[in-house]
Amino acid sequence: PSNGIEIGGMSGESPGFADIIPSTGGDVIVSWVRDISSFFSPRHIHAQKFAPDGSALWGSSPTVIYDEISVPIAYLPVLRPDGAGGAIFAWHRSLSNHYNCAVQRADSSGTLLFPANGVVVSTNLTQQRFSPSIAFDQATGDIYAFYDERNLTQSAWGVYGQRISSAGTRSWGDDGKQLVAVGDNPRSFVRAALRDGGATAFWFEAPSSGSINNTVRAMAVDTNGDSVWPGAPIDVSSVLSSKDDLIVASGGGEDDVLVWEDERNDGGDIYAQNINPDGSLGAGGCPGDFNGDGDVNTLDVLSFLNAWAAGDPAADFNGDGTVNTLDVLAFLNAWAAGC
Repeated sequence: PSNGIEIGGMSGESPGFADIIPSTGGDVIVSWVRDISSFFSPRHIHAQKFAPDGSALWGSSPTVIYDEISVPIAYLPVLRPDGAGGAIFAWHRSLSNHYNCAVQRADSSGTLLFPANGVVVSTNLTQQRFSPSIAFDQATGDIYAFYDERNLTQSAWGVYGQRISSAGTRSWGDDGKQLVAVGDNPRSFVRAALRDGGATAFWFEAPSSGSINNTVRAMAVDTNGDSVWPGAPIDVSSVLSSKDDLIVASGGGEDDVLVWEDERNDGGDIYAQNINPDGSLGAGGCPGDFNGDGDVNTLDVLSFLNAWAAGDPAADFNGDGTVNTLDVLAFLNAWAAGC
């Protein structure tokens, strides 16, 4: 209808912080925080799936994603598509004055695939966790989550990660995986992107507490959570300046592009930087390292040929928009050249 449809809210409640993702067949999934009308509102996470005509597909009542305790004030939970008509959710909350991050997955019918109120990324009570970012591997069902890890007084910051399996288990142990140890350098705006055989984390890093200036850093890990780039974490932007709103566009098996607001010259410009699968910046890198593990060897040939046989767009090596024998020739030339 011209004035839209009501998607959530019980009598006397004021829902907010809505987000939306595509599902399949023209359907969409919407998430929102149940009620933000007061400090004591039940700020729970709800979701519903809608058909193109606006009809609700997950029943007359929304699916409750999280209702154990309220999420923080002015907080937008994370919502991502799973590529199969369902959705992945992530959030942080304070339970018994301890902050932790959690994830949940709903299938295309709205059935929750993990236990009620999700799976926490870590059970370590000696540190706290904030602001999760997630990357979903549709082939395996794994969810990679990276987040801001802090000490109990929130005066020291690190970057940690966790891989949640399709069964909802913490594959990197109950403490998660340390990418950067908790220390004096404030770290924020942690972002996640999927890569072949793992995931990449990006974040802002300041030289000291209270500093308004940041660099942009990155670290790629394999499925075990181990670093795959020599000397990582690496600097994506080493210029110390006031930065904000880090956004990452993932190229899948290709490069990622980072965009952020930057005040290095004046009141604010928009800067961007690409990062190749081998951790190099800009043009170049090592094109023959197709699987991005830092080495050019027969594994790259196998990885490329598998992608090429499947018609994967990543196998469009010459960039002409078509996956054909010309891409095989281009790849073999690059592979023979090594690094």
